[in-house]
Amino acid sequence: MKNVLIKILKVGLVLLIFTISFIGNVYLHEYGHYVTAGLLGLNPNIEISSIGESLNYILESKPVASVGFEGDALKSEMFLVGLMGPFMNILLSFVFLIIYFASEKNEYVKKFALAGLIPSVLSFIVNMLPFEGTDGNILLSLLN
Repeated sequence: MKNVLIKILKVGLVLLIFTISFIGNVYLHEYGHYVTAGLLGLNPNIEISSIGESLNYILESKPVASVGFEGDALKSEMFLVGLMGPFMNILLSFVFLIIYFASEKNEYVKKFALAGLIPSVLSFIVNMLPFEGTDGNILLSLLN
């Protein structure tokens, strides 16, 4: 019975880390857009839904967070702003990869790193797909 409880707690911990990593990815992704727009002088604003709203939005395929800015921007500025969100996901993926490979024999740290790496890579992939509302779609439209 004790071993079953320990296994359940371990799985729960990995799921918790996965969830925290997913939420962290959303914030870091939008922060990448926000900081870039700010550095370009575009006066950005950010809208992030609460965790409860986020779960509902995910089920409805709505954006959990978004960054907008006032005024007109050049295509090159918009492209850079659009690119920086997914870049932050890749950056975080590399951090988790480093943690994974640096933790040679510690299986718990490796599981932690994988629980962080998977949402980071998935966030990058999903955001780069050319579907309506994704960064990939926006970037593709700016290339035309």
